[in-house]
Amino acid sequence: IGDSARWLDDGLSQMDFLLGLIIGFVAGSWMVFCGLLFKKRWRYAYFGLLDKLYDRLYVISVVTWQKRFGNTG
Repeated sequence: IGDSARWLDDGLSQMDFLLGLIIGFVAGSWMVFCGLLFKKRWRYAYFGLLDKLYDRLYVISVVTWQKRFGNTG
């Protein structure tokens, strides 16, 4: 039995699945967004983490660039 036939046997269609997936994604995203909006401590922790990750990636990229293309003199 193909995938589409199995969906119909269970009483679900792919559209039902996709609609549930989209609604779940939107609801989860809004929960995170509202948490960051109303909780100052969470907001500071989240953006502090992003700042540290950005700094780390910047240093790694500069060091890698210098190793590959920097002056060897």
